[in-house]
Amino acid sequence: MNPFVAYFISGQSFFTGQLCLLLAVAASFAYARRPFYKYLTRALLLLGILLIVSSSSPVYGPFFRFSVMVFMVLFVLLQIGSPTLRFGTLFFQCLAFACSLYMANDEYRYWNLPSVPPLKQSRLFVLGDSISAGIGFKGEKTWTELLQESGKLKVVSLAVGGATVGASLDRAELISGEGALVLIELGGNDVLRSTPYGDFERDLEKLFKELSGRKRVLLMFELPTPPLRTAYCSIQRSLARKYGVILVPRRFFVGILSGAGNTFDGLHLSNQGHERLASLVWALLAPSLSAGEKESTTPLDGRL
Repeated sequence: MNPFVAYFISGQSFFTGQLCLLLAVAASFAYARRPFYKYLTRALLLLGILLIVSSSSPVYGPFFRFSVMVFMVLFVLLQIGSPTLRFGTLFFQCLAFACSLYMANDEYRYWNLPSVPPLKQSRLFVLGDSISAGIGFKGEKTWTELLQESGKLKVVSLAVGGATVGASLDRAELISGEGALVLIELGGNDVLRSTPYGDFERDLEKLFKELSGRKRVLLMFELPTPPLRTAYCSIQRSLARKYGVILVPRRFFVGILSGAGNTFDGLHLSNQGHERLASLVWALLAPSLSAGEKESTTPLDGRL
């Protein structure tokens, strides 16, 4: 994957854009002093908004619209430059700064590797597409096979090449029992095939309903989406919150796809890429498996 493309679909441009907005607000305090600060403020505002809109972060909610309005009012007040509006300008400068910080902090929740609750079993069910199933090139070892062979996890792969969320509903029914650990690597083909948003939401909710409950732990890779098609990501986040699904931030997945030598054809994983993904999944689950083992061997009263 092209690093330039990865920069946007990983969500990195969102944070760069927020930094530009914060710097624009800082520069605006000297807006009337020198022409340089006028041009700097305008350039940073424009660049910041472009970077945010071009990112794959689903920010087009009510608060984003409110923030855009705040920055627009601030820009108008700066252009007027009237001394009688000084306190109003100061208020909107502070408000714009706070809006930018809030948006950055809100998105930061989807930036770090999440914590997984203690796991009392080491069997992992995987629902996925060709990223997990592989494409069958000579000598290919998928990340699920690598984890299975390592002896660290028992992996049951239900991944099928070309799978969409809707096409995986039948395979989800094969996962039975309480306390199952399920990792979902789906949705990429829905994005590539432009599955209607309504259909994607319906299918994903059916999948989560089928899998959730029964003391199960559900994880899913967050979808890296192209700019202006962030509705997929927004739907995914909303349903994940509703059903308690743990999302693995898209920057980790994009980081693997964009790494040198990690893909066979620019999209599907090479053996090196499979190794990187296996390492990522293990890094995600290992602390929880260790914690689960400690819980299961500790007496209820805390004494030996």
